[in-house]
Amino acid sequence: MGSGYRLGEVLRQDKPRPPDEPPEERGRRQTAATPDKQLLESGPDVGRLEGTTQSRHPQGGPLSPLLSNIVLDELDRELENRGHKFCRYADDCNIYVRSEEAGKRVLASLTNFIEKKLKLRVNRDKSGVRHCTKVKFLGYTLLAGGGIRVADKSNESLKDKIRQICKRNRGVKFEQLIEELNQIIVGWTAYFRKANSWLSDYRQIDGWLRRNSDATD
Repeated sequence: MGSGYRLGEVLRQDKPRPPDEPPEERGRRQTAATPDKQLLESGPDVGRLEGTTQSRHPQGGPLSPLLSNIVLDELDRELENRGHKFCRYADDCNIYVRSEEAGKRVLASLTNFIEKKLKLRVNRDKSGVRHCTKVKFLGYTLLAGGGIRVADKSNESLKDKIRQICKRNRGVKFEQLIEELNQIIVGWTAYFRKANSWLSDYRQIDGWLRRNSDATD
């Protein structure tokens, strides 16, 4: 961004899945000398895991991002060696290229790398080439000029939470309602403090919030 690289099409590689080997097994092989070895070997009792898959690797808990970061570290190095602009969190990776055609080439090449070299499976239903303005990543949407805005789904999620709090039939005191709203709003604004575009969304949500809270008074 600082070098003036203009964001164009975004290649989304989502949720690589192991065909045969659970990611904790690959993680053990890749991190034999890391401080996290004990954590990896402690099995599904570590943290709060919400379930397991048939391949026995935990999903939905704090261990999953850790294992993804370990397993996909090799992918990060490959992307850096190729000179790609990318951003990855756990198994969700966005790669930024200059055109749709370039995105298709990179998608094919990296799918081959992930499945042949890393022995993982790419979720083709969720992977593809899309313009950056059409992609949500960690609740944000990046704009072609380098701006950052809150994604539409994130705004709708906030409104849904406010609707639940402001239900007329809840029967709570107005003071409690304000306290609950403040907890949601403070956390939401702290998380999305990096947004620097489409700030009018904040004013619209503020007005919408005032109307909804007044209706419950």
